[in-house]
Order: sequence, then structure tokens, then C-alpha cells
Amino acid sequence: MNVPFIDFNPEKQESVLKAIDQTTFNNIDQFPWGAPEKKPVVNFKIAHNNDFILLHYKVLESEILARYTKHNDPVYTDSCVEFFISFEEDENYYNFEFNCLGTCLSACGPNRDKRESLPVSLIETIRTQTKLGRHGSEQFNWELSILIPKEAFIYKNITKLSGKKATANFYKCGDDLKQPHFISWSNIQAPHPNFHLPDFFGELNFL
Repeated sequence: MNVPFIDFNPEKQESVLKAIDQTTFNNIDQFPWGAPEKKPVVNFKIAHNNDFILLHYKVLESEILARYTKHNDPVYTDSCVEFFISFEEDENYYNFEFNCLGTCLSACGPNRDKRESLPVSLIETIRTQTKLGRHGSEQFNWELSILIPKEAFIYKNITKLSGKKATANFYKCGDDLKQPHFISWSNIQAPHPNFHLPDFFGELNFL
């Protein structure tokens, strides 16, 4: 997948919203471990301006759970979207996990067990904006816009994103929901729910 370059100003909301409007949605619709009775509908957009990765998630689901407000808490048990990425065949990858409040858990490492949490002071440089609402009587819709600065990739010396190649996956989960679900952009082949499998990441090209 190509990640378009869009010259937006992260300090100006109108500029960020315009950049989001210029990109197209991608589906997160793979259910490697089976789908719940009520399937969430999940889409995302991605772009960059060389200094920030811009992500925008749009979710429609039957339940909202939002308990965690401190960064690096287990937000994956709430209503959660995630972005995992590894640059240029690095064995280490970054995970950025956000509940619907924008609270983030992030770490870096080669697998699920060997990970180094990113400092909270660094996570606080990630900008998020949320929008929550109700869709009818039995569904909730929420959107999350995210700006990840290149400095968040603390173990990579990234001067600009254009020209970079990466592998990545995009997820939606909610471990403690009444109907837990684990949804991915790039499909995963594994016997049990596990997003920490970089062999199943898809390709990203930063234009």
C-alpha cells in the first residue's frame, strides 16, 4: 500500500482535516479467529507530511468500553485500534495502541515477549482527537485521528518519511468487550489471537 505525501500543518486543525479528506479509506475486515455475532465495521486512512504519520480510524460497533486514561495502560482491553510498523526490514517493530479516548500504549521490540515500552513523555508528543456518537439504538460510532511524529520511532534515525519502506498491520480489538473481537487489515494465520506476528505485516511505501 502506498502512503501518500500530503503537505499539512499539524498545528492547524483545518489543515489536518483537509489532509484526511484527501485520502481514501482502507478496510480492516479480516477476522483470523472468527467473527462475533455483531461484526464491527472498521476503516482507516493513512498519510504523511515527512514529519508526521497521520492516521484516521472510523469504527462502528455495538459496544463501547473506555476505562483507561493513563498512557501504557492495557488499552487493548477497551474499544481499541492499533498500528504496528517496522521500517526497512528492521527486526524490531513499534506498536501503537489507542482506546477510543486516545489513550496510547506503545513499545518496540522483535516479538510479543521482548518489548521496551516507549517513555510516557514521548507518547505525549503523539496527538489524538476523538469523536464519539451513537448510531441508532444499538450501535456506537467513533473516530480517532492520530498524528505520530517521526521522533516517536525512538530507535530509528528518520530524517524524513518520503522514500521509506516499511511493513505494517492495522487492527481493531476489544479483549474485555462482551463480544471480544480481533480484526486485522492484513490477514494472520495463527491458532490463537496474536497481533504480534510481523511475518503477516503488509507492505507500506511512503511516497
